[in-house]
Amino acid sequence: MLNIFVLHGFVMPWWLLCQTLEVGDSRWEVVVSWWSTELSERQYDGIIGLSQGSAMAVLLLSMVNHPERVPGFSPAKKQDIKFGIFCSGVLFRTLLFMRIYMGSLIYPPCTL
Repeated sequence: MLNIFVLHGFVMPWWLLCQTLEVGDSRWEVVVSWWSTELSERQYDGIIGLSQGSAMAVLLLSMVNHPERVPGFSPAKKQDIKFGIFCSGVLFRTLLFMRIYMGSLIYPPCTL
């Protein structure tokens, strides 16, 4: 699977370094809608992600495990994901993503 989306003929990554996604943001709404549709049409045994794809994979697992935390996310099929492989990813620390992660991941505080 790709971690980019095509909207109105424009290719757009699901996340941009200089942008903070939040509920109501059109880019975030496209991500939620796309995943809802994809997971309503297909079922997956596992998920693999590299770099930004790894960050999306971790976020997606949290979304699948706690759909009530993501307004508008309502896949029709139950996803029984048995494994995940994540390479060079990050956990985003924005308020939106932290609300989705809470309860499904435990991570250390950010220190610099």
